[in-house]
Parts: sequence; structure tokens; C-alpha cells
Amino acid sequence: MTGAPCIAPGLSLAAMTRFPLTGRLRLRTLAGVFPVALLPTLAMAQTCALTEEFQGPAVPAGWDIGPDVERLDANGAGTGEFVPAWRVGTSTEANAGGYFPVPERPVDNRFIMANDDASPCDCDLDSARLTTPPIDLSTAEHTLLTFRYYMDGAYGGDSAWVELSLDGNTWMRVADLAAGNDWQRASVDLASADGASAARLRFHWTDRGAWASGLALDDVCVRGRAAHDVALEQLAFGSLHSSPFNSTDAGLDPAEVPVTQSGSPTISVVVRNRGHLPLFGTHAAVDLALNGGPLGTWYSDTLDVLAPDAADTLLVHTGWTPSGPGSLTASATVLTGGSEDNPGDEGASVERRLTAAGWADGDGSYAQRTGPTLGGLDAGGAGYLAGCRYEFPAEGQVHGMGVRFDAGTQAGARIIGRLLNPDLQPIASTDTIVVTDADVQTGLAWGWTFLPFDTLVEVAAGTDVLALMEQVPDSGMVRLASGGEVRPGTAMMRELGSAAWTYPLRAPLVKLHLSPVAVAVPETSSELGLRLRQDITKLIITAPWVIGQVRVLDPAGRIVHVEGARGPAAEVGLGGLAPGAYLLEVTGGSHRATARFVHSR
Repeated sequence: MTGAPCIAPGLSLAAMTRFPLTGRLRLRTLAGVFPVALLPTLAMAQTCALTEEFQGPAVPAGWDIGPDVERLDANGAGTGEFVPAWRVGTSTEANAGGYFPVPERPVDNRFIMANDDASPCDCDLDSARLTTPPIDLSTAEHTLLTFRYYMDGAYGGDSAWVELSLDGNTWMRVADLAAGNDWQRASVDLASADGASAARLRFHWTDRGAWASGLALDDVCVRGRAAHDVALEQLAFGSLHSSPFNSTDAGLDPAEVPVTQSGSPTISVVVRNRGHLPLFGTHAAVDLALNGGPLGTWYSDTLDVLAPDAADTLLVHTGWTPSGPGSLTASATVLTGGSEDNPGDEGASVERRLTAAGWADGDGSYAQRTGPTLGGLDAGGAGYLAGCRYEFPAEGQVHGMGVRFDAGTQAGARIIGRLLNPDLQPIASTDTIVVTDADVQTGLAWGWTFLPFDTLVEVAAGTDVLALMEQVPDSGMVRLASGGEVRPGTAMMRELGSAAWTYPLRAPLVKLHLSPVAVAVPETSSELGLRLRQDITKLIITAPWVIGQVRVLDPAGRIVHVEGARGPAAEVGLGGLAPGAYLLEVTGGSHRATARFVHSR
């Protein structure tokens, strides 16, 4: 990943000051669930002679972390207690002491680190060495080492290097690492190790004999290289050249987009030269298909030259505008003007759902991420705002918001849906909604709760809006579900008692609806199981009991429609209702249930 994005024009700098997640904010992830990545993980044709991602709970077998190191007291004197110099952990564990802020990229990532700050150190880390297992390079040519590392260099901890040994005894220094404020990707030419049957690498970091921060390492790969090998490394809808912090620069990659807001899709194709010679004439071809039907092929600009191990992002502007909903697939292939010595990693596909009015077409859903719940966030019962940014290339009308609750949400807690502009000024708010047990159960089944606006919210073309759920303070715990990974700045969160916004890497599951929604938000009710389906002309109601009467009440509590029924289903004609939010009351015998719905002509 590249450096952290800056806040750009179009956002309020004072309100959007970037701070790490602190205080009572809690994030939960589900063990054993693979995250939905911001960009797909693509197969690589060339395999690594050594590969390690440090995703297990302990130091991998065969890796030598050197001798234990002595803990020091506040005066720098030895305590007589010895602890391991290296351990595997997370960003939260790395920064437990507050002075080794390893960015969490990708989300839920684990890595190996020498950490002089967090417990159990401050330690004597004057010579922290991490050595790989023996690496068989007997058939390798043009060997290359790649890895990611984080070293901010704080408090004198800015010295790290890599050593190579062909026999396990004699070591030579092959690379020095520079400090930086984010994860960095390093590549080291190890052609001198070609043919070695038991080469080893050693990563070395020093705190220079004093307290410092640390060194984190991840994604180690040692591999041979062919002459010509281009790879498609990442693929996404939207422009990866844009910043999610810049509300004037469109380019986000939502999972669901209303047809009216889709515009002409742009596809980002990240290519890398995995060979040892320069590549000439590198470009990308993208085929689009809607619901399986081919739409055409579009091409990127051509790179004159791509240096060995270099990467670049190609943009494919399709110029095609959708006219209907469905599954939009972009299939990309990267090509060069020469030969390909390791075929198999030049292509990939991504999908996006185009939505429209009607339940079958998603009720005009506009969602940064959908799919399974992969985590949850809350503020420990305190009030907070959380949600995502949405781009409106065309004018639109927002009928309401959808939210998903995670385990731990308490029935009776109160929430409000809010729309803000990029300067954090209010555009619209829903009524205060009381969370029901049905809402919680719906969320646990990966369903959504609809929060209607009393009147349609008009959004001008070229405008961004922030769709946020607010938990009313001291009303009970609300854990907002989160889904797949997004770029920093796409999602945001703020505790109501703080001025600082944070930027989760998992999208809070808060979406917009640009069409009437068929699924209602239940009010407090003695009966669960009421189901609604809504189209332009009528509302269809079903219940697990015999319905006797249906009443429709407007926001002032006036009865505007009464419908009799004699069965488990009833229909309410909507032709005589003005657009707006209504309360539905359904009774039958001793049963009574209520729900909200929004009608739009």
C-alpha cells in the first residue's frame, strides 16, 4: 500500500482531522472469515522459493529470531528478565504502548516485529536479527527478494538492513532500509545467490542501545525471474488515482450503484513487471458484460516502458452508459508489445451490481459494500456517527438509508439516519428510530433495516454526501456491522464527544436508497413476522396470522386509509396517498403489528 492520503479540498479540515482509533471505540472481526478485499488477490504465475505472510499466531517454523533480549528498567539498566526479540502480532498490539503506530494495511493484518515500545519491552535491542530458513535457489535465475516493512525511525530506531549468506556462516549486506511513515515495499536483487542450494537472509534492526520504536516485516517472497513477465496485480471499478478524501475528485468503487448514478464506468488496472528486463508497450484491455451479455472492449493508454519490478496503474475509460440494472462484469487483460514468458497472471474480473426501482432490482440501493458481515464497531454505548461517502455524478432523490446491526446491539436503543455534505453540514435527518429485536435479528441474518426520510431528499449533480448512522447517547448499545475493505477516507466514524474523525478500513454497512423501499422498519410491536412488499401502486402485507384490518396513518397520526381483510395477506392501494412516510397498523384478533413505509410516486 502507498502512503496515507491527505485531506484534500472539499472536506472540512478542522472537522476531519485524522487521528488513530482510540478510546472506547471497539472493532470486532470474526475468526475464520476471510475479508472481502478492496481489490482481488490475483494468482501469480511465478512461485516463490520462500514465501511468508506471518498470518499464524506464532513465529513460523524454521525462522530464527535470535537469542532472547534483556528487559531494561526506566534508567536503561538490565532487569535480569529475558524475552524474545521478535513476535507476530497486529497493529493494535504493536501500538499498545502508543509509540509504534504500524498502519493496519490490509485490514486484520498480522506481521512479525521487533518492538522496543510495547510490553514486554523496553529491551536491549541493539542487535535484533531475524533469519529465514534455508532457501533452495539451485534452479533460480535473476533471484529477487520482495517484502513489506514499516519503520518510522522514531527515537533513533531508523537503522535496519538485510544480509545474505550462501553457506549460513559468511554474511554480506545487500540492502539498507529507509524510514517512512507507512508500509513500504522493498525489492532486493539477489542474483548473486542464483544456484545456491541453502541461501539464507537475515533482517537486522537496532535501537542503537536506547529506547526506540521498532521494525515490522511482512509478505516476504524470494523468487527467480523470467525475462518478460507482466502481471495484473490489482483490479477495481473507479479510479485509484483519485483520493477518497477529495470530494471534488470522483473515483470510489461501490459494490452497488443505482443505474442513474453509474455514469460511464472507469476501471483501474494495476500492472507490475515481474520479469528482469524492461517491458515495452504495456496496456490493458477491458471487456464489459451486463447480465452475461457482452457490451464491448475498451483499452487503456500504453506505457512506453515499465522497469523491472515496477508497477503502474492504467485507467480504462469505457464511455458506455448503462440503461438497465443487473450484474456488471469487467474482465481485464494486460498485454505488452513483446513475448510473455510466464503466462497465467495477466487477467482478472470484478463485478458490480447496478440497481433500480423495485425489490428485485435492489430498491435503488447505493452501497459501498454489501455481502456478509465481517466485523462490527461501536463506541461502548456512547453516541457516535459512522457511515460512508457517496458520489452523485447525476442529480438524485434519496428516499432513506439502510443500516445493518451487529451482534451486541440492544433492542430499545435509539438511532438517527443523517445526511451531511462534504463540509459536514446537515442535509437531512430521519426521525429517531427505536431499534427492535426484529432489527437485530435481521442484521444477524445479514439483512438491512430501512430508515426513511419524511420527505424526499434532493441531491444535485456533482455533489458528494456522507450517509451516517448516529447512535443516540445513553440509549443502549448499538453495534454497526461492517463489511469489505475500502480505501481510507471512504468510511468514517466519530464519537459525539470528540472532534476527531477516524477512517475505518472496513466499510460501516450504511447505504442509501434512491428508490422506494419494499422492506419496512418495524416499530415497537408485540408481533414479529410481519412482511411487506411494495411496488409503485400497492403495498402487499403478509402475516403468520389472519389479518382483519389494515390502517395507514400519516406523520401527524391521522388515519388516511383503512383496508379490511380476511386472511394472512392484504393489499393497500397507494394511488390516493401523497408521497411521504407513513405508519402501518395491522390487526387481527388479538394480534397487532406496526411498521413504517415510504411512498413515492
